[in-house]
This record gives sequence, C-alpha cells and structure tokens, in this order.
Amino acid sequence: MKQTLPVKNGVMNNLSIQTTMLDPQQKLDQGKAAAKALMSVAKPISINGKSYLRFEDLQLIAAFFQCTAGSSDPEFVEIEGIKGYKANACVRNKEGTVISTASAYCLREGHWIDRENFSLASMAQTRSAAKALRNAFGWIITLSGFEATPAEEMPLNSDFSKQSDDFLEEPNTDEEPATHKQLNLLSKLVDSPYLENQERSELSELLMQDISKTKASEIIGYYYGVNVFRDGEWVKIKDGVLDSRSNLPD
Repeated sequence: MKQTLPVKNGVMNNLSIQTTMLDPQQKLDQGKAAAKALMSVAKPISINGKSYLRFEDLQLIAAFFQCTAGSSDPEFVEIEGIKGYKANACVRNKEGTVISTASAYCLREGHWIDRENFSLASMAQTRSAAKALRNAFGWIITLSGFEATPAEEMPLNSDFSKQSDDFLEEPNTDEEPATHKQLNLLSKLVDSPYLENQERSELSELLMQDISKTKASEIIGYYYGVNVFRDGEWVKIKDGVLDSRSNLPD
C-alpha cells in the first residue's frame, strides 16, 4: 500500500512512501554497498577538518538507485535588498515518481558579490538539486562517513577547486585555458536570440579576457545543459536555460 503525504514548506511534498515494512538488514546492506562504492571514487571538500561531498558525488549516489535530480529555471529574487536567484529541484526514481524536493538560493553577497548573473543562477540550480539529493540519500552519506551538508552550501571558494580550511578565495594559477571548441561555442552563444541583453554584454566582456576551461564549462552547462556519456551514447542529464527559452511561444 502506498500513501502520499504532503509536507509543509514544499520540502518533501509529493513523496511516495512505502507503508509496508522492508527488511531493515537488507536495506542496510544496500546502503553499505553504495557507501563503499562511493568512498572509492568520491572527491570530498575538506572544511575545518570535516569532509563534504560535492554535487557530482551526490549524483553518483542517485545513480546507484536509478534516480536522477533536476532543477527548475532560476528565478530572480531580491531579499532585504540583496539580489540573486532561487531554484527548485526534485529527485525522481526510475518510474518517474518524485521522491524528494528542495529549494535553494544564491544571492549576490560574500564571494558572489561580483560574479556574473548566470553564475549565481547556475549555483542556485546546483544547490537546490544537491539539497534534494541530500534529502533523499542523506543516510547513504552518513554511512560513508561524510558530512550530510553538500559542499555547495558551505562558505568555500566559488569553484570548489581547492580543499581549504579557511574561507578565502585563492586564485588558481594552474587553471587550464578554455579550449578552441569551447571558445567557438561561446562566440556563437553571444549571437543567440534567446540571450538577454545583460547576459550578452557580460559574455562579450568575458570573451575579451582569458577564460579558464572550468569557467567556460560552467557557462556552457548553464546555457546549453549538461551531457554525460552513458551506455555508449551521450545523454542529457540537465537542461540549459536556452532549452526552456527556445520553447516559449513567440
């Protein structure tokens, strides 16, 4: 028998709960197996001596259970005079049933105060999806020995490329430059009719500078979506903002 229970504040609503008792030991064995596999490949971030998993690690846990996470288009918000973006996310199982939902923000404060709008919007999506995954699979994270909070929610440098016990943003002088393929794609993006004027201006200014491979990948993923090579073919696991804009009626 299944029972759908609404939960306030949109944190875990539409959660399909199995009311029949499962074998606890079998469930625990599955969790331990997932935790062991995760620990062999995870690349956690160290903050004050504690280890926090990245969004990519949480996605891997979801894949163990044939689940995926997706987020909504970022929504511009202003809270007490501070501007930024909000995004909603959900986790679905292989049947398409929503098993977890969450919302998250990225506001123009701290080390985000001078970042481009699309960077804030992209982080809001990442944070919301990571939070939804934590809601669904926090018990696996705990079994793995890591902190349950995703690294993206911690006050760390913006690209999580360094493990640091302080909260200062340090320059990464070893960053690889963007590839010719990435730069060509970004140049074409500037001419897209679906870009807003401010986005086009920001992107044009970036192209006049030396862009890192990581930064280019972040921008491309935000606008075009994210693809992974799975079972011999490329599969889109996250839509970009251009996907929704191109489907809007004229």
